[in-house]
Amino acid sequence: MRRIQELRKKAGLQKKDRIYLFVKADEELGDRLNKFHSVIKERVGAQILKISNLEPSKKHKYGSKEKVRDNKFELFLDKV
Repeated sequence: MRRIQELRKKAGLQKKDRIYLFVKADEELGDRLNKFHSVIKERVGAQILKISNLEPSKKHKYGSKEKVRDNKFELFLDKV
């Protein structure tokens, strides 16, 4: 969640701004994140949250490649 908040800040978004969030992660990490799907959505202000091991189907305005411990993932977001 901290990485998402950093990307929101980099994008110049305000706390009230809602986002569309796409997380690209391997299956194992995706399964772990899906357990917290509703918590993540609420805490980061996501109207829509999609977690997948595939590339996003559309181009997003903001994105970042992240690594936490040995887990690599990508974040993509747009303002709703």
